Amino acid sequence: MRCDECQLCYHFGCLDPPLKKSPKQTGYGWICEECDTSSSKEEEEAREAEEDGVKEETPEQEEIPN
Repeated sequence: MRCDECQLCYHFGCLDPPLKKSPKQTGYGWICEECDTSSSKEEEEAREAEEDGVKEETPEQEEIPN
């Protein structure tokens, strides 16, 4: 079976969990765990960077009493 993202081929029995038949259906694709994990990590890192940006701005917005 070939991953639609990275184009690497996999044996059904080598996947985790192993598959007995192709999960691909007409009109639908399949991506391997590596490609699926990579996209999730990128989204998570982007979300964390946004949160860090918000946290960094917060102390600057606080007023210092005179």
